[in-house]
Amino acid sequence: MSRPSANGDWQLVGESSDPVPGDPEEVASLGRELRDMADRIERQAGEIEALASVDNWNSPTADEYREKADGLGGRLRKAFDRYDVAARALGTEVDFAGEDIPGSNYASELYRAQVKADRALSEAEEADDDLQAATRALDNLDDDVEDDDPDKTRHEGNKEDAEAALSSARALVEAAKTIRDEAASSAATLINDVIGSDDLKDSGWDKFRHVLDKVATVAGILAAVIGVVALIIGAFFTGGALLAVLGWIAFGLTAISFTNNAIKLAHGEGSVLDLTLDAIGLATFGIGSIAAKAIKPAAQGAAATARRAFTETARRTGNVKQWMQNAGISSPSGAALGQAIRNMPPRILPRIPMPSTLTGPMSWAPRIMDPNIRNLTNSLAAMGPDIVANPAVRAGIQNFNSQSITWAASTLTGTAAGAYSGTRTWDAFSDLVGL
Repeated sequence: MSRPSANGDWQLVGESSDPVPGDPEEVASLGRELRDMADRIERQAGEIEALASVDNWNSPTADEYREKADGLGGRLRKAFDRYDVAARALGTEVDFAGEDIPGSNYASELYRAQVKADRALSEAEEADDDLQAATRALDNLDDDVEDDDPDKTRHEGNKEDAEAALSSARALVEAAKTIRDEAASSAATLINDVIGSDDLKDSGWDKFRHVLDKVATVAGILAAVIGVVALIIGAFFTGGALLAVLGWIAFGLTAISFTNNAIKLAHGEGSVLDLTLDAIGLATFGIGSIAAKAIKPAAQGAAATARRAFTETARRTGNVKQWMQNAGISSPSGAALGQAIRNMPPRILPRIPMPSTLTGPMSWAPRIMDPNIRNLTNSLAAMGPDIVANPAVRAGIQNFNSQSITWAASTLTGTAAGAYSGTRTWDAFSDLVGL
């Protein structure tokens, strides 16, 4: 809540904006929250110590409880000191006894500084009006008026008084800023002193978790973005190698997010849903990366299988060369064809059906793959429907289709999971970058 004078003409006192901004009541509200936390910690420490000191509680459970409670009360007392000091330094109420009577906490001193600054602004506004009036009165006097003219002397005196009042108002603002700065420094010193002397330090593991949480927040969002990029690139521009690289990058980023969510869940801080989404992302991006690398050898194997079937059919006519020329197909060595067939990956989804017609098998491949695969599919189409109908060729085409569909489906699933997970972490990301 801003006070009415916050948007006043602070240039009258040499300031471009409110010189003592802030809401004392909000500061006091935070102080009350800290006080409440301190009181709860103190109660918990007392209850733990009281239970551990019960003489007639003798059992293995009691011994285990006392062992774990040993020293815990002292650590809680130190935590209490932190919250207690912070609450007293900030203040739980805004106390104001007058501009010249210091308050006992930052909230009260901030309010005192604002009262002083507001009075300075009010006096400056009044002085400025007097100054403008005196200046206009002097300007309206005749040019030949004598220096000792009573009216001229009076107006000049009014002008000097107004200028002095403005100077005094500026000094009052500086005093208000000093009150605020000294109160803030005093509160910060009290808090830093208790933190620096209580031995309650974050362990290396705590620091690692803090950093991991920040990194994982960004990593989860980047994984979803990279998944979208992979889909776009796969649909319009290039082939398996780059898709595999992007998939493994997304896999690594998702692994970071998964690790962080697993650690948080183990400490009772995380979400099962977030961990599940990351697990889906890991599984799908990993499968998608494997399938992306298998797409090209699957296409080469399908084309090589078709080339062999085509050659065997041509031999029955007695003119293999002419058949090859008519189809516009070059004739690689038998060893090269055999190697391409041996390099074919196993079918991932053997029940993927063939296209309903054989006029355009693998016809969608040129839109998602590189020029080499486009050439392979064009060669396959040039061999004619009879060759494509060959059972071995059909199996090769289905292999290619299964790899392609597996990549597209897994990448889409992983991206969707990452995108949804990203929306759940957007608030954290916003806090990280200060949006």
